Parts: sequence; structure tokens; C-alpha cells
Amino acid sequence: MKAESINEFYGLRLIVAVALHDKCVVQPFVLKFKVNGRFRRYTPDFLLFRGADRIVVEVKSDKQAAKPGIRAYFRFIQALLAEHGYKFVLWHRSAIIQEPRLTNVALMLKYRRTPVSESECESVRSAIGHGTSMTFAELSVRSGVRIQVLRRLVLEGQLFVDWFVPFGADQIVSKVPIGNQVWPSPQADLSDSSLDDDARESRNPVALDKHAVALAGSIIASMSVNKVRDAASGNFAWWHLRTRRTFKARYCA
Repeated sequence: MKAESINEFYGLRLIVAVALHDKCVVQPFVLKFKVNGRFRRYTPDFLLFRGADRIVVEVKSDKQAAKPGIRAYFRFIQALLAEHGYKFVLWHRSAIIQEPRLTNVALMLKYRRTPVSESECESVRSAIGHGTSMTFAELSVRSGVRIQVLRRLVLEGQLFVDWFVPFGADQIVSKVPIGNQVWPSPQADLSDSSLDDDARESRNPVALDKHAVALAGSIIASMSVNKVRDAASGNFAWWHLRTRRTFKARYCA
């Protein structure tokens, strides 16, 4: 998987380890739209499919994300996507590189190809059934399963850890989510990474073009099934969607 910046690279690693998503699409579409008589183009960094949720993710440095013009632009994108049930996250570098989570993710991803048998999964489920949480070392002894396998099960979403606690054999592992739930954790509050507060506080909210919104609906419907739409004629001259790459979760690294 390719990333265009170090921020995106770190973000992808977090998504693979923490997001528990169904599918991750890198640079999923190119969106052309007309604002104030001028054509604009937008390409998201990632698109996450997680259950019924479709989450568009944009990665920016803190300096860029703080600029009023940048935030106004992404408020427009967010509102446009929301019209059709898509969520939007503006992900700051400072949130991505939080430690010790970033280091923990790098260590955990080393176990993403560790083989796991069904019998090992059953042994772990039986062992941790005696308590909702224990250390990796304790669970390994009770279940008879190697710690490497337990860490692979964390990546699979069958076990949970607090990503903000340094890893080790004495780290707590649980059968339910524990610790600080921060995006891209499925339990995280998306409003912490969105522009909702900006939209409420803005004195000059972006006015959506109804015609543009209608066109976006047709394009987004195509995006959800990963089809390529022809933008050669008619209304689609304003919009162009091109599916680029799709990666299943187990191949993201």
C-alpha cells in the first residue's frame, strides 16, 4: 500500500491495527465540483467501510488544518458528503503520532501474519471467560496459547488492549474494549475529529448548491459499489469518480 506522506503512512498503520474496518480504499475517488463559477477537485486520502458506516478520511498537518480557508473548504466537503450518509474525518498529525500508541501499533503489526488456529481461538475464549481482563502472560498460561498469537487476535478484534499503555507481557488484555477510545477506534466519538464545531460556530456557513448535491448523490451511489462512472456528458461533466485501489483489511500494512 502506498502513502503520499509520512502522516498518511502512520495513519494507515493506525487504521490497520486499530480501526477494525471491513475495507480500506486509498484515494478512492476524484471529485470535481463547481463553486462560485470555478471548478475544484478533491481526492480523499482514505475511505473506510465499517459495517453500515462509510467514512471519508483526510489527513493534514496541524498547521494546515488550522487555516480558516482549509477548514471552510472541508466544511463544504463534509456537508456535501453528509447529505448522502457519508461521515467525514479531518485527521491531524498530532492525533496520529500520539505516543505510546504509534509505537505500540508498529510493534503489534509485526504479528499480523502469525498463524492462528480455530482451536487456539477457542482456548483463548474459554480462558478469558473466567474474567474480562488479565495480562498477556496470564492469558497465555491459562489458554496455553503463545503471546504472539494473542497479539494477532488483538489485530483481528477478538481481544482488546489499551493502546496508550506501553506494550509488554504484563500489559492488560480484555475481551471488551478498554482504555482511552480515540479515532480510529470503532468506539471513538467521531465528533472529536470532525468539523461539526466549526460549522456551528461559523458566521458564514457554506451554502450548498442543490444541483451539486443532487449530482453528488449519483456519484456517491456509484462509489459505494466501487464502479467507474462515465463523466463524458451531461451533468456528470461536473463530477468524475475513478476507483483506484481497494485493499482488504488483512493486506493493509
